[in-house]
Amino acid sequence: MDQIVSSQTRQLEYIVNQPAVYREGGWSTIQHRFDGSVNFFRNWTDYRDGFGEMRGEFWLGLEKLYQRLRTGPHELLVVLEDFDGSVAYAHYGDFRVGSEGTKYALKKLGEYSGTAGDSLRLHEHKPFSTYDAKNGDLSDVNCATEHEGAWWFKTNGECIFSHLNGKYSKKPLVAYEMGVHWHDFRGDRYSLKSCKMMIRRSN
Repeated sequence: MDQIVSSQTRQLEYIVNQPAVYREGGWSTIQHRFDGSVNFFRNWTDYRDGFGEMRGEFWLGLEKLYQRLRTGPHELLVVLEDFDGSVAYAHYGDFRVGSEGTKYALKKLGEYSGTAGDSLRLHEHKPFSTYDAKNGDLSDVNCATEHEGAWWFKTNGECIFSHLNGKYSKKPLVAYEMGVHWHDFRGDRYSLKSCKMMIRRSN
C-alpha cells in the first residue's frame, strides 16, 4: 500500500512540476526517452525516417520534422527529468530545421526560457550527424561514434553541450559527456532518467 501511495505521490509531483507552457497543451512529441528500451545509436536512414513507437521510446524522424516545421513557425519544448524526480525544461520560441539538403541543420532556435539552461544554443546552425554520416565537422573526431548517438553536433571535435540521443543509462553517473546529456542540468557526468522533445505551432 505504501508503495502505491509513494508512486501516486511521485506522479502528482511530476505533473505539478511540469512547466505551465506544457500544461497549455497542443504539443506534438518528436522524441521521447525514459527506459532505454529502444536503441538510439542508429544510422542516417533511421534518423531520417524515424524509429520506435509513439507509446514508448521513439524518434519521429528528421524528414517528418522538417515537413512539419516548414508549414509555419513552431516552438520547441524540452522536458527533462533526473533520477531524483526533479524536472526542468527548456523552451525555444522559433524552432527551425532545414531540409535533407542541409543535413537537417538546426537553423534556428529563437528566444530561450526555462529552468534547464540553454544547452542547445551551441548546436544552433549545425547539421545533424550519425555514425555513418559525419556532417559539417572537418576534424578527425566522429562525434556520433564517440558519444554513441546522433545529434546536431558541434564542430572542431568539441561535439556536445547537449545530447538527448546518447546511450541510455539505468544509473545517473556516467563517463564524461556520455549518456542522455544536457550540460546545464546536472552537468557533464550525469545521464538523465527521461527526456521529451515537443513542438507546437506558434501564434
